[in-house]
Amino acid sequence: MALLATEDLMHRYGDEIVFEKVSVEVHQGDRIGLVGLNGSGKSTLLRILAGLQEPTSGRVTRTRSARIGYLAQEPHLDSTATLFEEMLTVFEKLREQERELQRLEQELARSTPDESLLRQYDELLENFRRGGGYEYQSRIHQVLVGVGFTPDDEQKLIAHLSGGQRARAALARLLLEEPDVLLLDEPTNHLDIEALEWLEEYLSHWKGAFILVSHDRYFLDKLVHKIWELEFGR
Repeated sequence: MALLATEDLMHRYGDEIVFEKVSVEVHQGDRIGLVGLNGSGKSTLLRILAGLQEPTSGRVTRTRSARIGYLAQEPHLDSTATLFEEMLTVFEKLREQERELQRLEQELARSTPDESLLRQYDELLENFRRGGGYEYQSRIHQVLVGVGFTPDDEQKLIAHLSGGQRARAALARLLLEEPDVLLLDEPTNHLDIEALEWLEEYLSHWKGAFILVSHDRYFLDKLVHKIWELEFGR
């Protein structure tokens, strides 16, 4: 079953048809390169697939459980947070479990433990461990370094980052979210060679599906298994 599918999509701006008759499917493990001339509708198609924009006509269907992640060319981040705090928002469920574990530990230390409290603590601790509770902060450090940040950058406010740094921060956050379908619109624009090579290696081990728009054909050729080409409006 397709994670994401379109049927006879058409989109127009005013009287101009951007694309039409677009019927595609995305399955688990698909690695797709989306190519076409500037203005052919690549970014628009990604936004429609992400559910951020409605097509003029046609239908998009998504598996109910599928999580779709979209990297926009102009990312939206919390300007009042530090870079590290922004990454932590991805792991809010684990952080809630962490806080509850600390509360239970304090309660256990204050009183004679009873079986129900110990069982509650053990179950929560196992869920925390299975969910990556002991690794999520190291994952944040790893991905931030991978996309080109230094350890000192982690405490900088998002508001003080350059446009290129904000784009890299949005990429890092999206990779940490691990959506089932990753929609990447020119992810290499603000990466140096070292970060680009890191991203190539990271995506080569991606467990979900992704659709990649990039002007870098070498980058595409190294990663994708199939090409979708928007040409002459379709």
